[in-house]
Amino acid sequence: MMKITFEEYQKVYDDVSASEVYDSLYARAEYLLRGFTARRIDDVQSDTDYRYKQVKAAYIHTIHSIATSGQNDDIVSMSNDGYSETYSSAKDRQEGLKAALFDILSGTGLMGCM
Repeated sequence: MMKITFEEYQKVYDDVSASEVYDSLYARAEYLLRGFTARRIDDVQSDTDYRYKQVKAAYIHTIHSIATSGQNDDIVSMSNDGYSETYSSAKDRQEGLKAALFDILSGTGLMGCM
């Protein structure tokens, strides 16, 4: 099992301010990634594995996605005439995350195909 430290994450994103919060987000990201990859992601443990950088990027992207869900970027459409907003659902966000992870892990075989 790969472990990305809080400091490594903060080199890319600064949206999480406490290591305790990060640990919780990491556990949620790990759960999602294991589900999306049918636990194949656990096979990547060493930085000598050609898939290591892609898996690290997938973890970081997933943590960031979870940390920022529910913010204003979940607005799908907006109309200023009568002021209405349409928000993406949890299912929409999960499908978007899965599509992004499919792109990040492309060529690794971890999402089910090479």
